[in-house]
Amino acid sequence: MKFKIKCFLVLSFFISFFSQKDVFANVFYTLPAQEFITAFEIGITTNDTGQYVYLAIGDNVVPFNNLNIFVSSDFGRTFSDPVVLDGILVIPQIITNDTGQFANVIWANGATTLTSFSSDFGANFSSAISVDIDSNNPLLTASRSGQFVYGIWDAGIIHLRASSDFGHRWYPIITMGSTGGPSSPPKISTDNSGRYVYAIWEDSSDKIQVRVSSDFGESFASSAELAPGGSLTPDITTNSDGQFGYAIWEDSTRLKVSTSSDFGVNWTTSIELGSSISQSRPEIATDKTGQFVHALWTDGTAKVQVRSSSDFGANFKPAKVLGLRSSSTSATPKLATDITGQYVYVIWNDSTFNVLMSVSTDFGNSFELATTLTSSPEATSKTFTNLALNLFGKYVYGFWLNDDLSTRIPKFVNATRLLFPKKVSLMNQ
Repeated sequence: MKFKIKCFLVLSFFISFFSQKDVFANVFYTLPAQEFITAFEIGITTNDTGQYVYLAIGDNVVPFNNLNIFVSSDFGRTFSDPVVLDGILVIPQIITNDTGQFANVIWANGATTLTSFSSDFGANFSSAISVDIDSNNPLLTASRSGQFVYGIWDAGIIHLRASSDFGHRWYPIITMGSTGGPSSPPKISTDNSGRYVYAIWEDSSDKIQVRVSSDFGESFASSAELAPGGSLTPDITTNSDGQFGYAIWEDSTRLKVSTSSDFGVNWTTSIELGSSISQSRPEIATDKTGQFVHALWTDGTAKVQVRSSSDFGANFKPAKVLGLRSSSTSATPKLATDITGQYVYVIWNDSTFNVLMSVSTDFGNSFELATTLTSSPEATSKTFTNLALNLFGKYVYGFWLNDDLSTRIPKFVNATRLLFPKKVSLMNQ
């Protein structure tokens, strides 16, 4: 009898303990944020496990702005001294492969598009490689192994180049089509193997064009026109084998989505998701199968919204409103999901100029109350936010930069999702 009573008391204690809301939080954020050198532009990426985190920071030291690469090998807890690449910098973007061993960075240096690569976990980067002149808004994507790398940018017309040796050498430029100008940058995505490459952009008639390669970027099919004139700021993604493609864009003041289920050969008639603020720069992401699709944008009343699909983009559930964003059209929210599509993270600069993050743990059906990552407003005009997520959504990294010229200090937060979520909580350093 005494043994049964003891067992009952122990069981009662654990039931009471584990039912407390603060025992297991959805996400623990390590605050306050880490600060880095004064910056002009920023970029971030992580590998599959989340162990390696790369930060690309264009410093704000005039007149010789440098590109600084900081690397963490301990899940964002500490960072190495920077590897410095010379050049006047505009909008760096950095990517890494599944293991974190290979990394590629691209940036615009005045009127030249440059790339650099690392094959030793970021300890060293190559000298800059010029891939084009007179260009803007360069962007990279790569296969999961990092072997096949693709770059796209606006050079007055849309240019694309491919590499099959981890970014060491690049094939000749492929001309994709006319451009709508630097305010609407082209986007690119590839599958895990690198065989299927999806490119999307706004052409000179404000039409949304998509071209797809099925041979590792050696050639591209003719353009598929997804939207008529008056469209802008598209985004595109594909699933792990390249079969499903998802495109999103602004059509005047409405947000549209189109899908392909045959490796980009055919595209559906667009679905309207809701109203959109001008220059919303919507984002779209999917899981490894393509079944779960998440779309992020800012509506006509500056509300940050997410709509999700669980049937390969055929239908989207009602919008989830996460909060108000900054009035600036360039301070755009960012979205990322894991390979299952279950965990969805959004970071944005709100109407009070604080930086917030919210997470869904149920495939976008609901979102937690947003966590404020800043101790006070970061700017008086806008803050640029960025986000990186590991393969299974356990490790998430927020990175942001305010646009006040007197400060411009980039800040970084690392966070961990626990196994048994309850609610968002904070952990001080």
